[in-house]
Amino acid sequence: MENGVDSCGKIVHHSVAWGHSKFYCPYCTEEVVVRRGNGACFAHKKKTNRTPLERACPEYHENNSYRKINNQLDRLYINNGGVPLYLYKNGERFELRAYFPNLSEVRIKQLIESNTKLIINNKTHYYVENLNYYILDYIQEWIDIKADPATSHEEVKRKWLWGIRGIDIYKDIYHANSEGGYRLAIKANMYVGKKYRIILSDKAPSIQGIEFKLMGPIRLKESGFQREFKVYEMKIVDFAETARQFVEARGYHLLRHVNQLTPIWPPSVARGNELTFDSEDAWFYHYTDDTEEYLYEVKNPILYRIPKRSIIKVANLSKCTENTLVVSNMAFQNEGRMEGTNEIRYMLLHRKSLNNKDQIVPKVVIKDSDGKQVDLMNKEKGLPEDGRLFITANLDIDVVLKKDIYTLFSAQNQLERVGYGKSIFIDCKGFGRTYYELERERGLLKEEQNIDWREVYTVLYRFGGASTKPLYSTKCLLRLMRRRLNTKNKKTYELINKWVQQEKVPVNALFYLEYILRGLE
Repeated sequence: MENGVDSCGKIVHHSVAWGHSKFYCPYCTEEVVVRRGNGACFAHKKKTNRTPLERACPEYHENNSYRKINNQLDRLYINNGGVPLYLYKNGERFELRAYFPNLSEVRIKQLIESNTKLIINNKTHYYVENLNYYILDYIQEWIDIKADPATSHEEVKRKWLWGIRGIDIYKDIYHANSEGGYRLAIKANMYVGKKYRIILSDKAPSIQGIEFKLMGPIRLKESGFQREFKVYEMKIVDFAETARQFVEARGYHLLRHVNQLTPIWPPSVARGNELTFDSEDAWFYHYTDDTEEYLYEVKNPILYRIPKRSIIKVANLSKCTENTLVVSNMAFQNEGRMEGTNEIRYMLLHRKSLNNKDQIVPKVVIKDSDGKQVDLMNKEKGLPEDGRLFITANLDIDVVLKKDIYTLFSAQNQLERVGYGKSIFIDCKGFGRTYYELERERGLLKEEQNIDWREVYTVLYRFGGASTKPLYSTKCLLRLMRRRLNTKNKKTYELINKWVQQEKVPVNALFYLEYILRGLE
């Protein structure tokens, strides 16, 4: 290559480069060497194995054994670090979390159905259905990620399988916000007046134009040994030459004017630089005073130039799996292909519902000393002879055995001296309480005509606390009641129907509703 970048961020031609100084590639920021004689130039150092970042650099010219990456979308994700890395404050300390970007609903479903897991650095395994983030606590050049079973989907490869660009204490800078800022892309723009975060091994340097503030420690392993580094907030207050050199020596560009790309409609769920919408269209406002900055929308998958100082509409979100807004300070070059590195400002995703988390429904299992499940609603089967019950649940619970107003026994997973004339309260904390009156069978629900609907309505009306979507059994109960609707059960039917229509059934009413259903079947 003709030009390199010196330690102050200045472009230097190879003919005037001093041999003892350090120079860096203007594309991937890796260190380069000066070649003299015939074919004089800057050149990358020879390596037997190259990282995806090195393979994506347009200035690597080795043979095909290095598997050079030419696809511009692949290069876009790689230059942004692969899986995005966040500097996150956890209590008094900081930690680095690699958050896996969300995939389209169809792709996630396919991966879960095939029981896919991700293998990180050949040792850490994460199943896709439980995937959230991976903590980086060691300094390494690149973190490899593989899928098992292997997948060829482009969306999975670009968002996950290129891996994670490793921690570089001497180059990495992060955005600053309350939850944790994501790492800037290589050669990303930085702006006067904005705050960033940086990890340093010692005290912050004194640099004109930059103010440093200590935020807390972070522990990282380097060469097998754990060290404590310091996280600083850095605010660029002035476009001073020393500030520019500090920023550009780390591989970024310092600009005077802030570029703003702000989502304005509709509401979305934000996680870092990822936005999830339940609408087909989204609008953004793009503003910049810098004439060298451009905005692109990655779509289908083509790069478009979008005017600055304008309202941008991104349409048909559900029909594109890789809808990404990219900010760049590079124009189109080389027959319409974009060169250089571009920062992904937002990854856009479409979901049918913004609340895509599964509802937590308490599942309480009661067993006797022999391990057989006990149904306290079924009074015909009776209670265990030894008076002992063992309770397990999918959440934290407290169990109390009472007689009248007196507490006889309390525990988290076991009860003793259980007998008739007593009550069992199962406290599911924020999900409400369930209680059982231990009485002998009186045939209340043996036949439908014996159901006391006034009593049922009174019991249901008292239920409150956390709510969830109706279970299938709840809908079955409603359907049976509709077929046999009369003046006695009308009020109860209307109450349950209201819960089902609003998808807000009290969690602690689910057991009782199943109890009523068994009386109607």
